[in-house]
Amino acid sequence: MNRLLINLTSLLLLSSLFGCQNEINCNLDYDLRKSNDSIIALINDDEGKHRLFSKVNETELNTDSDEVYRLILSKFNSGYSKVYRFTSKDGKYDLISKTHYSFYNDRQIDSLGKEIHRELTYDDWIYVKNLYDNIDFWSLPVTIPNSDYLDGVPYVLEGYKSEKDACTRRNYHITIRISPSDTTDYKMMCQRIIDLVDE
Repeated sequence: MNRLLINLTSLLLLSSLFGCQNEINCNLDYDLRKSNDSIIALINDDEGKHRLFSKVNETELNTDSDEVYRLILSKFNSGYSKVYRFTSKDGKYDLISKTHYSFYNDRQIDSLGKEIHRELTYDDWIYVKNLYDNIDFWSLPVTIPNSDYLDGVPYVLEGYKSEKDACTRRNYHITIRISPSDTTDYKMMCQRIIDLVDE
Protein backbone atom coordinates (compact mmCIF):
# COMPACT_ATOMS: atom_id res chain seq x y z
CA MET A 1 0.00 0.00 0.00
CA ASN A 2 2.81 2.43 0.90
CA ARG A 3 4.54 1.61 -2.36
CA LEU A 4 1.33 2.42 -4.29
CA LEU A 5 1.03 5.75 -2.46
CA ILE A 6 4.66 6.60 -3.27
CA ASN A 7 4.13 5.72 -6.94
CA LEU A 8 0.94 7.82 -7.14
CA THR A 9 2.65 10.74 -5.41
CA SER A 10 5.57 10.49 -7.87
CA LEU A 11 3.16 10.46 -10.81
CA LEU A 12 1.34 13.52 -9.49
CA LEU A 13 4.62 15.39 -9.02
CA LEU A 14 5.76 14.51 -12.54
CA SER A 15 2.46 15.54 -14.07
CA SER A 16 2.56 18.86 -12.22
CA LEU A 17 6.10 19.49 -13.49
CA PHE A 18 5.45 18.56 -17.10
CA GLY A 19 1.71 19.07 -17.34
CA CYS A 20 1.69 22.82 -17.87
CA GLN A 21 1.73 22.31 -21.63
CA ASN A 22 -1.71 20.74 -21.39
CA GLU A 23 -3.01 23.72 -19.42
CA ILE A 24 -1.81 26.04 -22.18
CA ASN A 25 -3.50 23.84 -24.79
CA CYS A 26 -0.84 24.48 -27.40
CA ASN A 27 -1.59 21.33 -29.46
CA LEU A 28 2.08 20.99 -30.32
CA ASP A 29 2.94 18.66 -33.19
CA TYR A 30 6.21 17.00 -32.15
CA ASP A 31 7.09 16.01 -35.73
CA LEU A 32 6.71 19.66 -36.72
CA ARG A 33 8.94 20.75 -33.82
CA LYS A 34 11.59 18.24 -34.91
CA SER A 35 11.34 19.43 -38.53
CA ASN A 36 11.54 23.08 -37.39
CA ASP A 37 14.69 22.34 -35.36
CA SER A 38 16.37 20.77 -38.42
CA ILE A 39 15.45 23.64 -40.74
CA ILE A 40 16.54 26.27 -38.18
CA ALA A 41 19.93 24.53 -37.87
CA LEU A 42 20.34 24.74 -41.68
CA ILE A 43 19.27 28.40 -41.76
CA ASN A 44 21.69 29.30 -38.98
CA ASP A 45 24.54 27.81 -41.04
CA ASP A 46 23.42 29.55 -44.25
CA GLU A 47 26.05 31.87 -45.72
CA GLY A 48 23.39 34.09 -47.33
CA LYS A 49 21.85 34.81 -43.93
CA HIS A 50 25.24 35.81 -42.51
CA ARG A 51 25.91 38.11 -45.50
CA LEU A 52 22.54 39.84 -45.07
CA PHE A 53 23.07 40.23 -41.32
CA SER A 54 26.48 41.72 -41.98
CA LYS A 55 25.06 44.24 -44.47
CA VAL A 56 22.30 45.40 -42.13
CA ASN A 57 24.57 45.29 -39.06
CA GLU A 58 22.40 42.73 -37.27
CA THR A 59 23.31 39.79 -35.07
CA GLU A 60 21.62 36.57 -33.99
CA LEU A 61 18.74 37.17 -31.59
CA ASN A 62 20.13 35.01 -28.78
CA THR A 63 21.45 38.11 -27.05
CA ASP A 64 21.45 39.33 -23.48
CA SER A 65 17.95 40.82 -23.97
CA ASP A 66 14.93 39.40 -22.19
CA GLU A 67 12.90 39.16 -25.38
CA VAL A 68 13.45 40.20 -29.02
CA TYR A 69 11.27 40.12 -32.14
CA ARG A 70 12.44 40.92 -35.65
CA LEU A 71 10.85 41.29 -39.09
CA ILE A 72 13.09 41.29 -42.17
CA LEU A 73 11.83 42.11 -45.67
CA SER A 74 14.22 41.65 -48.59
CA LYS A 75 12.89 43.37 -51.69
CA PHE A 76 15.47 42.06 -54.12
CA ASN A 77 13.73 43.49 -57.21
CA SER A 78 13.67 46.94 -55.60
CA GLY A 79 17.23 46.60 -54.36
CA TYR A 80 16.70 47.05 -50.63
CA SER A 81 16.10 45.18 -47.37
CA LYS A 82 14.30 46.43 -44.26
CA VAL A 83 14.75 45.29 -40.66
CA TYR A 84 12.39 46.00 -37.76
CA ARG A 85 13.70 44.84 -34.37
CA PHE A 86 11.78 45.13 -31.09
CA THR A 87 13.69 44.52 -27.86
CA SER A 88 12.75 44.18 -24.21
CA LYS A 89 15.49 44.42 -21.60
CA ASP A 90 15.21 45.24 -17.92
CA GLY A 91 11.74 46.76 -18.36
CA LYS A 92 12.77 49.00 -21.27
CA TYR A 93 11.40 48.58 -24.78
CA ASP A 94 13.18 49.67 -27.94
CA LEU A 95 12.67 49.68 -31.67
CA ILE A 96 15.42 49.71 -34.26
CA SER A 97 14.46 50.02 -37.92
CA LYS A 98 17.06 49.83 -40.70
CA THR A 99 17.08 50.01 -44.47
CA HIS A 100 19.92 48.56 -46.52
CA TYR A 101 20.19 49.60 -50.18
CA SER A 102 21.84 47.27 -52.67
CA PHE A 103 20.94 49.56 -55.54
CA TYR A 104 19.88 53.18 -55.76
CA ASN A 105 19.02 54.92 -59.04
CA ASP A 106 20.23 51.81 -60.91
CA ARG A 107 23.66 52.06 -59.26
CA GLN A 108 25.03 49.43 -56.92
CA ILE A 109 25.77 51.14 -53.61
CA ASP A 110 25.53 48.31 -51.02
CA SER A 111 25.01 50.72 -48.15
CA LEU A 112 23.10 50.88 -44.87
CA GLY A 113 20.80 53.85 -45.29
CA LYS A 114 18.06 55.06 -43.02
CA GLU A 115 18.28 53.85 -39.39
CA ILE A 116 15.73 54.68 -36.69
CA HIS A 117 16.16 54.13 -32.93
CA ARG A 118 13.12 54.74 -30.79
CA GLU A 119 11.92 53.91 -27.29
CA LEU A 120 8.65 52.02 -27.23
CA THR A 121 5.88 52.35 -24.70
CA TYR A 122 4.80 49.27 -22.76
CA ASP A 123 1.55 49.32 -24.77
CA ASP A 124 3.51 49.24 -28.06
CA TRP A 125 5.55 46.30 -26.77
CA ILE A 126 2.41 44.37 -25.75
CA TYR A 127 0.88 45.18 -29.16
CA VAL A 128 3.89 43.59 -30.93
CA LYS A 129 3.85 40.54 -28.62
CA ASN A 130 0.13 40.11 -29.24
CA LEU A 131 0.67 40.23 -33.01
CA TYR A 132 3.07 37.30 -32.68
CA ASP A 133 0.73 35.45 -30.31
CA ASN A 134 -2.28 35.95 -32.59
CA ILE A 135 -0.62 34.00 -35.42
CA ASP A 136 0.64 31.35 -32.97
CA PHE A 137 4.17 32.26 -34.05
CA TRP A 138 6.09 29.86 -31.77
CA SER A 139 4.23 26.83 -33.17
CA LEU A 140 4.27 27.80 -36.87
CA PRO A 141 6.26 25.75 -39.39
CA VAL A 142 9.52 27.50 -40.32
CA THR A 143 8.61 27.24 -44.00
CA ILE A 144 5.55 26.11 -45.92
CA PRO A 145 5.46 24.32 -49.29
CA ASN A 146 4.20 25.96 -52.46
CA SER A 147 4.67 29.57 -51.40
CA ASP A 148 3.43 31.87 -54.14
CA TYR A 149 6.16 34.03 -55.65
CA LEU A 150 4.03 37.09 -56.36
CA ASP A 151 6.80 39.65 -56.12
CA GLY A 152 9.56 37.52 -54.64
CA VAL A 153 9.62 39.24 -51.25
CA PRO A 154 10.65 37.02 -48.32
CA TYR A 155 8.95 37.90 -45.04
CA VAL A 156 11.12 36.64 -42.18
CA LEU A 157 9.80 36.74 -38.63
CA GLU A 158 12.06 35.84 -35.70
CA GLY A 159 11.60 35.69 -31.97
CA TYR A 160 13.86 35.08 -28.98
CA LYS A 161 12.90 34.75 -25.30
CA SER A 162 15.31 34.24 -22.42
CA GLU A 163 12.69 31.95 -20.88
CA LYS A 164 11.73 29.06 -23.13
CA ASP A 165 8.36 29.16 -24.85
CA ALA A 166 5.79 27.19 -22.86
CA CYS A 167 4.65 25.11 -25.85
CA THR A 168 7.78 24.49 -27.90
CA ARG A 169 10.31 24.60 -25.06
CA ARG A 170 12.55 26.67 -27.35
CA ASN A 171 14.12 30.10 -26.86
CA TYR A 172 14.31 30.94 -30.57
CA HIS A 173 12.05 30.58 -33.59
CA ILE A 174 12.08 31.80 -37.18
CA THR A 175 9.46 31.66 -39.94
CA ILE A 176 9.89 32.47 -43.62
CA ARG A 177 7.13 33.13 -46.12
CA ILE A 178 7.64 34.23 -49.72
CA SER A 179 5.19 36.93 -50.78
CA PRO A 180 2.30 35.73 -48.63
CA SER A 181 -1.09 36.65 -50.02
CA ASP A 182 -2.54 39.94 -48.74
CA THR A 183 -5.37 38.01 -47.13
CA THR A 184 -3.20 35.88 -44.85
CA ASP A 185 -2.89 36.60 -41.14
CA TYR A 186 0.88 36.34 -41.55
CA LYS A 187 1.15 39.19 -44.04
CA MET A 188 -1.40 41.33 -42.20
CA MET A 189 0.65 40.89 -39.03
CA CYS A 190 3.82 41.97 -40.84
CA GLN A 191 2.01 44.99 -42.28
CA ARG A 192 0.85 46.00 -38.79
CA ILE A 193 4.45 45.94 -37.59
CA ILE A 194 5.46 48.16 -40.53
CA ASP A 195 2.54 50.51 -39.83
CA LEU A 196 3.51 50.79 -36.14
CA VAL A 197 7.05 51.82 -37.11
CA ASP A 198 6.04 54.16 -39.91
CA GLU A 199 3.18 55.92 -38.10
